Amino acid sequence: MSYIGNDLATDQVFLPDGIGAVSRTIPSKLKDTVSVKDFGAVGDGVADDTAAIQAAVTAAKRIFFPPGTYIVSHVDLVSNRTLYGVGWDSKIKQKIGTGPRYPEGDGMITANLVDVSATCTTNPANNMRHISIKDLCLEGNSVESGFVEINAIVGMQAVSDVTIERCKFIAPQGDAIAFYSGVSIALERHCENLTIRDSVFDGVNYENRQGISFYDVDGAVALLNPI
Repeated sequence: MSYIGNDLATDQVFLPDGIGAVSRTIPSKLKDTVSVKDFGAVGDGVADDTAAIQAAVTAAKRIFFPPGTYIVSHVDLVSNRTLYGVGWDSKIKQKIGTGPRYPEGDGMITANLVDVSATCTTNPANNMRHISIKDLCLEGNSVESGFVEINAIVGMQAVSDVTIERCKFIAPQGDAIAFYSGVSIALERHCENLTIRDSVFDGVNYENRQGISFYDVDGAVALLNPI
């Protein structure tokens, strides 16, 4: 394998096979997908990887989690993001002692929970869109810290076109997955087109709420494997 240095890489192009393929620079191609380890995540189950993972989410659309256990407090997604691993050997676990930041609810992996954002409105046209979470194990803190009703593993509101598949949810303090709608009936945040499939939910103890909570949703499909 030959190595292309930085001064040469910008002059090199990648052309995929197939009719209609378009040449792109190698740096552009490499940015399609990043590993959280590209941003300094350790994945040893001890180090706090929150900042590294958040930086990866900010930088790229597809974020890969190699096998390991990644400790985080909260990771906030934006539109057009995919988190994925190799399966349950790629684990994201919430840092012990992490509490909810917002009165309407929070999560370890979140989208659009800040009510003052431009995308978090009563109009679904403004929703965050195209978010996927795949082939990961996601673990809360009910074993270590007990029940916290509004601290979900995945918490979102005002989102559209969300897919969660082939994931395992362990020990949520509240819901494993919660699609919230805010705290005011007059200012409800609506969610649309949600798909959850081929996933497993294990409460471990009785210090949790529900596997999935839909507060305000138009169009949802859930094909589950509870244990």
